[in-house]
Amino acid sequence: MFASRKKSYIKSLLMQIGVHAVGHAAIATLIRQAVPKQVMLDHAEIPGVARKAAAEKARELGLSGRAARRSTGFNAHLVMENLLKDLCERAGGVVIEDRAFPGTELMLHQPLSRYGRILLGRATIHERKGMPSANVTRRNGAALNRALTADLFDPSTDASAPFHVLLLTLPDFHDLDKIAATYLAVIAPDFNSLLFVEEIDDFIAGYGEEEGTIEPMPADAGDFGLVPRKGVEPYAGAEYRAEGAAEEKA
Repeated sequence: MFASRKKSYIKSLLMQIGVHAVGHAAIATLIRQAVPKQVMLDHAEIPGVARKAAAEKARELGLSGRAARRSTGFNAHLVMENLLKDLCERAGGVVIEDRAFPGTELMLHQPLSRYGRILLGRATIHERKGMPSANVTRRNGAALNRALTADLFDPSTDASAPFHVLLLTLPDFHDLDKIAATYLAVIAPDFNSLLFVEEIDDFIAGYGEEEGTIEPMPADAGDFGLVPRKGVEPYAGAEYRAEGAAEEKA
C-alpha cells in the first residue's frame, strides 16, 4: 500500500514539474543512432547548395529585390526537396511520399526521409531557433512526437514509436546566396514550442566514434498507433485545399 502511494506521489510530482520521458540529450542520441554522421554531414550541406543554385537561377532571369528573394526561396525549396530525397535513397533510408503518415489518417503533403525511427522533413524559419509555420504536415507530424513526452509511468509508452524531426533553415536576408543558420528540431505535440533544437554543426560535433546504422524498411511498415478518435477529423490546417489543388507552402 505504501509503495503504491509513494509511486503515485512521485508520478504526480513529476507531472507537475513537467518531467518528460525523453529530454534534449536523449532525443539527440536517438537521432544520432538512426542517422549516420556522414549522412548528417550531407544533410548539413544541402540547404546552402540549394540556396546558391536557386539564387543563381534568379539572377539568370534578371530578377532583383523582392522578386529575386521570392524566386530564390521557392526554387531553393524544390532543389532541397530533390536533393534530400536522393540522399535518403542513397543512404539506405526510405522516402515517404504518400498522402498520409504511414499507419495513420493524418494528412501528409511534403516528402519525408525515414531513417529507422526518424521521419525527417524540412521547413523554413524567419528567426534564429524560431518555430516554422503550422501547416498541415508539420501539425500532423508534431502529433507523432507525443511518444517523446509520454508519462514516465505510462505502461503503454512505445519506446520504438517513430517521431518527426525537421531540418530548419534560416535564409540570410542580407545575402541572396546564403543560409544564415540550419537547425535540427522536434516540435512539441501541441505545436506551442520545440522539444529539441540544435544548430546542425553543433549536433554533428556531438557524434561519438560509433555512428548510426540505418535499417531500411518499406514506407508502409509499422503501425504508429495514432488512430484519430471516431467523429474527430484529422487536423487539416487553415491552408488545406481540396484534392487536386496546389501543394501546401514550404
